[in-house]
Amino acid sequence: MLVLHRVVELLTKAKERVGKMFNLKTVSVVFLVATVFVFCLSCGDLSHTTDDIAYSENGELMAIVEEFNPTAQKNSISTEKRSEIARILDDNLVQWAGAQLRNKPANSTGFRMSDPLEVFQIATQKPRDFMSYVETRANGREVYRDNNGNTVKRRTQNGYWKYISRTQKTNWGMDLGSAMLSDEQARSKLVDIFDKLGLQKDEMGQVFSTGIGVSTEEDIKTQTGTVVGRYIEIQRQINGVLDFDSKVAATYELDGNLTSLEVRWPEFRLPEGCAIWDRDGFIAKVSSEMPELFADVNEGRGVASRTVYVFDEDAGVHVPSLQFSYENGTKLGFNRPEQKDLFLSLCKSPQIERVH
Repeated sequence: MLVLHRVVELLTKAKERVGKMFNLKTVSVVFLVATVFVFCLSCGDLSHTTDDIAYSENGELMAIVEEFNPTAQKNSISTEKRSEIARILDDNLVQWAGAQLRNKPANSTGFRMSDPLEVFQIATQKPRDFMSYVETRANGREVYRDNNGNTVKRRTQNGYWKYISRTQKTNWGMDLGSAMLSDEQARSKLVDIFDKLGLQKDEMGQVFSTGIGVSTEEDIKTQTGTVVGRYIEIQRQINGVLDFDSKVAATYELDGNLTSLEVRWPEFRLPEGCAIWDRDGFIAKVSSEMPELFADVNEGRGVASRTVYVFDEDAGVHVPSLQFSYENGTKLGFNRPEQKDLFLSLCKSPQIERVH
């Protein structure tokens, strides 16, 4: 059974994670007011925010679960509201082709480099003997570490590999001048690593980068700050559809020092017997049986949708899904609207499941 939960706003968690990564006391939400360069090899039909995933204190992926009582909420929704939800869905859901979503590319083998420290050498250009095996955790991840606390983690079953540096060297107050790493240079560095890892070039999706910034309380009021690093992410697409949970991502200090590298690129497998909902049937099913999910949707507030694959780590399969996004009226830092995301399986079953 897939984990059922609602994806909530996670940039506050991302802020804490970046603070730990760069050993900073005051960090703005990932510095989206910095210039964002997007080089699009295959653009989706919905904008993607930086790092939608939350992490726990030790950097492990975790789910954010919003508790709710679906029966009570469903019973309180009027027939008129259900009809309105059906109309909003009909007006805003993308079209999809079941045959495309069910297609299994022949060479989609995922990330399979057997030697975890070979990746360390490629990424950092440091000798592999800096790292020693520490343990294999209950979740199957092998951990390697050097004397400075720099860490490598990997799990071959789901194409996962991660490097975290604890030895940042940049003096945040110094003027790097023309030597300062640009978004374009950081992006080129990560694309070079991508090529050396032997990942499937035809699965490379959007490549984007953004500054990581620090802000004082006054900076937040004036919507300014200081860029102290670069975040770069290569997304994955399969059959022209975003694989939501796959990526190659890195952070760099402004002198070019790599502070983290994360690879999530599992072998592409589909759920057995997955028949895809047609659009009209999906709308009818959702609006009649799951209206509580859309109770606070307002058509005038940033409603959008796209098809995606969502990786179910327990089953090791990519679930064809619909991502439905909307603004709920709440304002966050820098007066940004809060965006809610719902992920619903497009595989036919007695009950449509919320995934991710």
